[in-house]
Parts: sequence; C-alpha cells; structure tokens
Amino acid sequence: MLTVHMIGNAHLDPVWLWHWQQGADEALATFRSAADRCDKYPDFLYTRGEAWLYRLVERGQWHITGGQVIQPDANLPTAIGWQRQFLHGQRYFLERFGIRPTIAYNVDTFGHPAALPDILEMADCARICHL
Repeated sequence: MLTVHMIGNAHLDPVWLWHWQQGADEALATFRSAADRCDKYPDFLYTRGEAWLYRLVERGQWHITGGQVIQPDANLPTAIGWQRQFLHGQRYFLERFGIRPTIAYNVDTFGHPAALPDILEMADCARICHL
C-alpha cells in the first residue's frame, strides 16, 4: 500500500509587480480558498512563509514555515538584509503564535547565494533574533 502525503501551498508574490493592496487582495482570496479546504478536510495542512501575509489572516491549521517577513529575492539582499528579514519575521511569529519556524522556505527565487546555508543556520539561533 502506498501512502502519499500532500501539504497545500499556493505561491503568490504579493509585492512583486502589484500595488500592495492588489497583492493583499490576492493573498486574502488565496487564503480564503485554503481556509475552505481546512474546513472541508480536517487533516489538511496549508503552508505559507511570510509574516506580512500572516498579519492579514491568521488560522491555526496553517503550518508556519520560513520565518521571514516576506520571501526576498535570494541573490540581492546583503547578509544583514537576510538577518533583518528573520529578525522581524521570527519575532512576529514568536509573539503572535508562540513559535519560531524551523523550516527554511523561499520557493520563488532565481538562485541562492553560497552563504545562504550559513545565514539560515544563524537565523535558527537567538544571536540574530535576540529572542
């Protein structure tokens, strides 16, 4: 017998080529669709990674991943830019949900810098997040 596990995800760039309100509207429509599936299927899990979107809608069945404010372009930010993404995102998730995400999540990028594993390792510790 084969068991397949699926976790729902919807990719959306709410701040890329959108006015912020249009991005927020699209995110809310996507979340509404995910919430409908959570209601229909109690074992359904949905993932999203950005604190900014969680501020728009909060729902307990969603698995919090990433820990960043928004998924950035992975090639352009400086190390301090990455650190700030995690600092503010992780702080929000800890204050609002009592957790710090432990799964890295940045699905829409055109490559990753060689230093990203080190940055992710540092994001998992208190010295960046000051928590």
